[in-house]
Amino acid sequence: MAIPVTLLSGYLGAGKTTVINHLLSRPDGPPITVLVNDFGAINIDARLIADRGADTITLTNGCACCSIDDDLGSALQAQLARRDVTNRIVIEASGVAEPRRMAQSIAAWPGLQLASIVTVLDAANVRARAKDKFVGSLVQRQIEAADMLILNKIDLLDADRIGDVKGWLMRLAPRARTADATNGAVDPADVFSDADSHLEGSAPEQEADHGPHFHSTTLPLHAAVDVEGLKRILSRVPSAIHRVKGFVQDTRGRKLLVQCAGRQVRVEPYEARNEPLPMALVCIAADRSALDAFSRAIADWVLSSRPPSKNSVETAP
Repeated sequence: MAIPVTLLSGYLGAGKTTVINHLLSRPDGPPITVLVNDFGAINIDARLIADRGADTITLTNGCACCSIDDDLGSALQAQLARRDVTNRIVIEASGVAEPRRMAQSIAAWPGLQLASIVTVLDAANVRARAKDKFVGSLVQRQIEAADMLILNKIDLLDADRIGDVKGWLMRLAPRARTADATNGAVDPADVFSDADSHLEGSAPEQEADHGPHFHSTTLPLHAAVDVEGLKRILSRVPSAIHRVKGFVQDTRGRKLLVQCAGRQVRVEPYEARNEPLPMALVCIAADRSALDAFSRAIADWVLSSRPPSKNSVETAP
């Protein structure tokens, strides 16, 4: 019997990992194996899922934009070898991935059944992202490929904006089912549909433009940071920086999870089941120059906010 695979798509910061963690917390949800194909040198999303105790396979620095790359292919093959204990696979695609082409590769894989493509959207920002000169076409393709759309962060919109967004989505993806979500809270029955994806058995898509080329940088932050200062910097993050995430330690020794998507900034205490946490921020953008400038700004802030060492303090005569 084929193993059902749900491909979870969605642009950077939409809330894919939050959705998965909610599904894992639901006692009525099916047991799942999660393959996390994050973009960046440190797989922050996989860590957030693994700390929930889930059966998680980490694919670090994987783009898998257009098809199944070697790492993801090996991970899928390993799950087929243990099909007696693998009930269902969820692939959390990188936020920069092309879900349609990934899904067609999955559908052609012997022993796997493409159950559905679920695209998670940041309801408050998706229309702006869809107009972005660098990534707009990718965001639209992620929507058009979906069997189901999860409108996450729906609580940030008023009724009029919700109606506008849903009308726009209906025109882009008329076949897709929709579900509203706040903090990723969705019904497992909505996500894990047994119906085949509308792409199952479809003809392979012709090669097209690969889309935008993304860049990431990792900023180590081993020393304690001023959290309020960090929040101020992230609240003014340039629009060209599409994602910032990672872990830091404050001056009280607390470990904190940092999440920034657009102007939405969250810095909250994080209790890790498995130490050590990687103390670093991963920043992602399609504009290399903007990413470099932002990285320098963070590095300069870290240096300027660091208290002087005892050796550097001049003693009055």
